[in-house]
Amino acid sequence: IQMETMQLATGLNWTRDMIRSESLGHHNRTQMGFYLEGSSSISEPVKLSGGLALYHFDDYGWELSSSLDLGLEITRKLNWFASVGRSYRLPTFTELHYNSPANMGNPDLDPEGVVSMETGLKWHHPGLRLSVAGFYRHGTDQIDWVRQNADDPWKVMNISEVDVMGSEVKLLILPDHYFSWIPLERIDLSYTYLDSDYSVVGLESKYIAAYLEHQAQLQVSHPLFYGLSCHWTFRYEDRVETRSLFLGDLRLALGVINCQIWLNINNLTDKNYDSVTGIPMPGRMWSVGIKTTI
Repeated sequence: IQMETMQLATGLNWTRDMIRSESLGHHNRTQMGFYLEGSSSISEPVKLSGGLALYHFDDYGWELSSSLDLGLEITRKLNWFASVGRSYRLPTFTELHYNSPANMGNPDLDPEGVVSMETGLKWHHPGLRLSVAGFYRHGTDQIDWVRQNADDPWKVMNISEVDVMGSEVKLLILPDHYFSWIPLERIDLSYTYLDSDYSVVGLESKYIAAYLEHQAQLQVSHPLFYGLSCHWTFRYEDRVETRSLFLGDLRLALGVINCQIWLNINNLTDKNYDSVTGIPMPGRMWSVGIKTTI
């Protein structure tokens, strides 16, 4: 629906998830509901948008998610934005039903609930984009795998409330906008900081306690020859309760007529590391693909 100063969209949805597994068993989950989204220009410099979705799950009943976004054009190059929203996450079939000598699922789990808020500034100039934001997230009934002693199996539980505060800075540079002789198409820089306040009294946490406190990332894109382009990604990660590390990825892409052929190399230095304690990540990994447009 489109009006002079407002746009509305709505729809219905029905989904059925099924799993047939020797380790998890046979389970189904059906959801049905509707969503409503809208946007409006209250006045020339102010923009407002929002939405809500109400769904019924046959195993958890009704769940509501919603969001509200506000934007203000301070100057032609500077914008302020703010948002608030509520979301949820249902337990997965693995969290509900997986059982092994080292891990125990829990069929009595409740959905997680999250209320989040964010505000920040965006500045743009030909060849440059800069954004700075701060955010806060309050989570209830957070799901995690926990245990009391190192010899105990991990058991999944709704353990606590979690408050997360953080900030993020992003900078985009298009070098060839200023210096045509520089063989770089794009440079992306970003940094994110998180501070999590949680309470897991008397229990060892598998995931919530091992959050990513600092993350810095550099992405560089540049052409090579004969339509071949190169995309580098370098990132620094400092996760609580684990060691910090540097990682690098490479993507080569070649456009041929209406196709794109690409080669990805993840973890270029073949570094051994765990995303969280006890869960090793792959070493150097190669993948090749092709995408075509008909």
